[in-house]
Amino acid sequence: MARVLVTGPAGLLGSAVIPRLLARGHEVRALVHKTAPAQQAGLQLARGDVRTGAGLTAAVTAIDAVIHAATSPLRQAQATEVGGTRQVLRAAQSAGAHLVYPSIVGADQLSAGYYRAKWRAEQVVESSARWSIQRATQFHSMIDRMLSHRLFPVTGNLAFQPVDAGELADCLVDLVEAGPSGRAEDFGGPEILPLRTIAATRQAATGRRVTLIRVPAAGPLRSMDAGRHLCPGHARGTLTWQTWLAHQSYRAEPG
Repeated sequence: MARVLVTGPAGLLGSAVIPRLLARGHEVRALVHKTAPAQQAGLQLARGDVRTGAGLTAAVTAIDAVIHAATSPLRQAQATEVGGTRQVLRAAQSAGAHLVYPSIVGADQLSAGYYRAKWRAEQVVESSARWSIQRATQFHSMIDRMLSHRLFPVTGNLAFQPVDAGELADCLVDLVEAGPSGRAEDFGGPEILPLRTIAATRQAATGRRVTLIRVPAAGPLRSMDAGRHLCPGHARGTLTWQTWLAHQSYRAEPG
C-alpha cells in the first residue's frame, strides 16, 4: 500500500484516478485549490496551489508518490505545466516521493502552446531521481468538446486516437505500484480515426453537427496532419469512440 498525493483531483484524470487508488487499498490525499473532488470514504484533503507552491510542503508529508494530474490546457498552460510541475517536483523530492506525470504522445514534436508546455514539464520531471512519465493520446471528452463548436478546421490527413481517461488512470495506478519507471510505454486508444469519421460518428450518435473547414497543414497543424500525436504501435486502450459516445448523455440543442 502506498500513500499517494493527487493534484488536480477535480479534473477529468484526477477524478478518475482517485477511486482507482482507493479501490486498490492505497491511502489517498487530494490537493485542493478551488474545486474539491467528490467526497469518498478514506480520501484526505489538503489545501494548496501548484502554481505558487503554497501548501505543497504540508501536502507531501509522509507521501510515497505524487500523481501530478493538475493541468490547464486553455489558460495558464505555462504557469501550470512548467512552473507548477517544478513546484510539485521540488516538494516531492523533499519528501523522497515518486513523481508520476501524465503527458501527451508527441509532446516533443507538436508546436501548439499546450503541447510545448507539456514537453518542457517532461524535461523538468526528468531532472529528478524518482519519476515516471506516461504519455497518452487525446481523451474522448476532449475531442467531443473540440467538436462542440459550429465550425472546426481539418487538414487533409488529420486523425485522432481517442483514449479513455479511466483506462489511463488505471495505468497511472500501475506506475505508482511499479515504482519509478522513467518514460513508460505510450498509451494510445484502440483505433485511429480520421477527424471526418469522428465527426460523422458523433453526429449519428447525438444529432449534433459540426462543419469541418478544410485548411492547409501549416503552423501547429502541420505536425498533427503528419500524425505526430498518434501511436499506432501502442494501441493499449479498449474503449472505442463509438462505444464512448453511446454512454454519453446529451441535452437537446437549442433552436
